[in-house]
Amino acid sequence: MTKSLTKDLHQTLKNLDIFSEGHGPSGGHPVQMEGRLKTGEWIDFRARGTSCGLNVYEYDGEGFGYKIVQYSIGVEILPRSARIAKEELNSLPKEDAPYKTKSRDGVSNMRQAVAAKLIKRWLAEYQTHRQALLNRLYS
Repeated sequence: MTKSLTKDLHQTLKNLDIFSEGHGPSGGHPVQMEGRLKTGEWIDFRARGTSCGLNVYEYDGEGFGYKIVQYSIGVEILPRSARIAKEELNSLPKEDAPYKTKSRDGVSNMRQAVAAKLIKRWLAEYQTHRQALLNRLYS
């Protein structure tokens, strides 16, 4: 019997059917998730302190290659992402956004279901722009 490489993946992310392996989001203080997309990229998500982010890397089977893109929200937000991050925060129901607090541990207390929603949203954006991002990386 083959063990599923996505059995520990949150159901919200399993339903996307884009992962060949992965686990999480899990934990708390920090909340984290890692996985590999069926298209080969490696992703990691971390919610720690006052910010959280999703990184997408090329992956050659042995280790990370170049970082293709990073999505983040929080104190150390990039100006280009400010509008998108504000929309993401505002789109979540209040009960799903405990990290809106100004405490140092706000994001670290994020519920795993909330993290899965953010990951899903960021991956949808990545997939929309994937080819352009890869072209820029290799040009």
